[in-house]
Formats: sequence, C-alpha cells, structure tokens
Amino acid sequence: MNRFNPYGIATALFFGVACAVAENPQAPQPSPDLSLAVYAKPQRLVQLRDGRKIHLFCLGKGSPTVILTAGLGDWAASWSKVQAPIALKTRVCAWDRAGFGFSDPSSAPQDISHTTTDLEEAFKRAKIDGPYVLVGYSMGGYETLLFADRHPRQVLGMVLIDPSVPDQDRRARLVAPKYAAFFSDSIDQSAALLKKCAAELRSGVLTIGSPDADKCFDYPPSFPAELTAALMRLDSNPARLMTEASTFEQFAHSSQIVVNPERNYGSIPIRVLTASEPLPGTPADALAARPPFYAERLHAHAALAALSTDGITKMVDTSHIEILDLKPEVIISTVGEVIDKVRTNPRTGVSQH
Repeated sequence: MNRFNPYGIATALFFGVACAVAENPQAPQPSPDLSLAVYAKPQRLVQLRDGRKIHLFCLGKGSPTVILTAGLGDWAASWSKVQAPIALKTRVCAWDRAGFGFSDPSSAPQDISHTTTDLEEAFKRAKIDGPYVLVGYSMGGYETLLFADRHPRQVLGMVLIDPSVPDQDRRARLVAPKYAAFFSDSIDQSAALLKKCAAELRSGVLTIGSPDADKCFDYPPSFPAELTAALMRLDSNPARLMTEASTFEQFAHSSQIVVNPERNYGSIPIRVLTASEPLPGTPADALAARPPFYAERLHAHAALAALSTDGITKMVDTSHIEILDLKPEVIISTVGEVIDKVRTNPRTGVSQH
C-alpha cells in the first residue's frame, strides 16, 4: 500500500517494523528521497472507455518500450531508483493500477484479469505501441505474464523481479502451510485495514487533519512533502481505498488466473531475479517454516525462466522487500542486457531509435 509500504509486498510484519522505527525517537529517521519528487503529480492520465483514467509515467525515447509493473500494493513511484537510468537507454513507462498512485478507483474486482485489461487499454489508447520489454516485480509478474500471453508478437523480452508465481497460494499452503498462513494473514490484515479506513472516511470520523489512530494517512518518511500531500488528497476518497482492498483480496484468485500449462515464449530473453534473504524481522516461527516455501519458489522461478530457450535465473543477495531499494543496479543492468539482446537480434527489427 503506497502509504504503509513503499516496496510492494503486503506484510503486517513490515508495517509493524516501520511503525516501531517511527515511534522510537532514538531510531535514525530517513531523509526525504528527492528522487520521488518527480512522482508527486500525474504525468499522463489515459481515459478508458468506461471513463476511468489510468496513470502512465514515461521517461526516455527509443525502442523497445519497457513497461514497469509494480508489486502488490504499490505503484509507479516504487521504480524511482530504476526508471530514470533505464530511460537513458530507451523509453520506459511505469503505470498505476486502479486505485493506486494517480489512477482512478474501480468498482470491478481487482484480480489480474481486470488489471491487465486496464494496462492493455491504457497503452492502446495512449498509442504507446510495441515492441515491449516487460518488467514485473513481485505480483507485477502476474500482469507481465498475462500481458505476454495476450500479446506474444509484441513482447520481445521479460525481466521478472522476485516474482510471485502461478498458483502460488495453493502451492505455498501445500508445501509450507505455516509460512503460507503467515503471508495470507498479512494480506488479509492489509485488506481489512483499508476497508476500515474507507468506512471511517465515509462516516466522517476520519478527515484530513483529524486524529488518525489507524494510520490511514501514514506515509513513509522518505516521501517528500509534496508527494505525501498529493497522496493524502487522493486517499481521502473511500472508493479508492476499497479498490486497493480488492487488489489484496483477489491475490489468491489472481495466482490461479495466471496458471497456463501451455505457456511458451519461444526464444525471447527472460531473466528471473530471485532474492536470497528472508524478510527482515520475520517472526521466528514463520522463519522456521520458510525453507520448504523458498525451495518451492526457487523451483517455480526456474520454471518461469524455462518458458524460453533464452531464460536465465539470477540470485540477488537481499530480501524481497528490499530488492528495488538496495539492489537497483542489478535490475538496471539486467533490463539493459535484455534490451541489448532484443536490439541485436536481427529477427526483431528493433533499432535504438
């Protein structure tokens, strides 16, 4: 959730750690991250046929166009350390799911079938044509796979950053039920909190500037003031929070939607980055239950890479929640590698201009 979690994974664990740091006067407070300031206002709002608007944030020029899809609960600003460097090489566009960032809320269930359709329509109406290199982080890997399934001729490469995997909810419950319950409970808590905040807004109990016991308007201290102010105005709309809640609630269903036994991406370059470390501060009982879940994740990531004859997995020495923030150079270099492979393949017909 953009105000509780700037890294794109829904865990009550992280929320608790963040709040503990904020409430501890001895803990060092991070300075505002000025690279986020550019995301404090919308760049391009694309109107869909139902009247809603989806926000696109694009930098750079050239082909192929890189599409950045954020993790569960996050939006375009999560790419702040990655997007500008990639834009030195080609055009790169981040987008916001309905109800996140600067995109309008939606009354539809926010499973990946709906969110991917929004992505497709937004790029079509914005006339941002392929070819594309798709980059998805965490749950963003779901829309990445589904978009590639629907547009095989336009997708020439893919980078999956510690992606959620098809059928993840069922597979996790099967091999590591205790760890799966820990993860599932945190998602449920995120959805419940969003609904509670929406109810407080509807009733008038919560307004901008009123007491905020549930931290509904709580944003990371790394957010510049103008970004916090913009998000606070948007988050005062309960329909927005209900849309966000739906994205969390639909995660398990989305993990089923993305299952496709016939999936095959031929020879396009696919790179799958896997974080090696557990989430910081994971409770001891959940940490003890993690090994079989992680083994299954490694197996699933290898299977994603094997969807192409040019698929490679890479281990990244950090945790899932920190990979965009602490290891952006790995992501930048990996995306750059895929762009170069696309451009040097004579069959793609892609040039640098």
